[in-house]
Amino acid sequence: MAIRIIPKLFILQIKPISMANLPLLFKTLNYAAEQHKAQRRKGMESVPYINHPIKVTNIISQFIPDASDELICASILHDVVEDTDATIDDIKNKFGDVIASIVQEVTDDKSLSKVESRKKQIENAPKLSYNAKIIRVCDKISNVRDICGENIPDWDYKTKIEYLNWAEQVVYALDKFHEELQFAFKDEVRWGRLKMK
Repeated sequence: MAIRIIPKLFILQIKPISMANLPLLFKTLNYAAEQHKAQRRKGMESVPYINHPIKVTNIISQFIPDASDELICASILHDVVEDTDATIDDIKNKFGDVIASIVQEVTDDKSLSKVESRKKQIENAPKLSYNAKIIRVCDKISNVRDICGENIPDWDYKTKIEYLNWAEQVVYALDKFHEELQFAFKDEVRWGRLKMK
C-alpha cells in the first residue's frame, strides 16, 4: 500500500490579507478572469482556465505564508501574456514594473515550438528570480495534480509520462532554493506516477 507524505508546510498559518491589499488582489483577479474568459483547461471536466492560476496561487499561499503582494498578483497573471492577447506592456501599465517583470520571466516565447519551448524552460530555470522560481514550481505541482487525477486531460499514458519527466527536469534545474516546496513537487510526481499505474 502506497503511503503519501504530506509536507509539513501545508499546516502553516497563511498571512492574512490586509484591507489595503484587497483592491489590488481583486483588480488582478478580475483582469485575469477577463483575459482567460473564453478558455478552458485541457481536461475531461473542461473547467474555466482561471481555475488554474487560482490553484497555483493557493499552493503558493500554503507554502509561502509571507508571500509578497507582487508574487501573489504575478501568480494570478502568470499565463495571461503567454495564453491571451495581453502583452507585458499591458501588465506593466496596469500592475507596475515588478509584477510585469515576474510575469515576463515565467512567460514562454510563443514563437517557439513545443519542443524548443520546453528545452528553454530547462535552460532558463537556474536564471529565474526567487519569485519566478516559486511560480514555476507551483505551476508544475498544479499541472501534475490535474494530469494525474484532479482534472484528467485526454492524454495517453506516454504523453502524461513525458510531461512528468520534463516537469522534473525543469524543477531540478532550479537548484535548491526552497527545499520543502521542491519536496512537495517530488512527492506529487511520485504520487501521480502511482495513480497512473
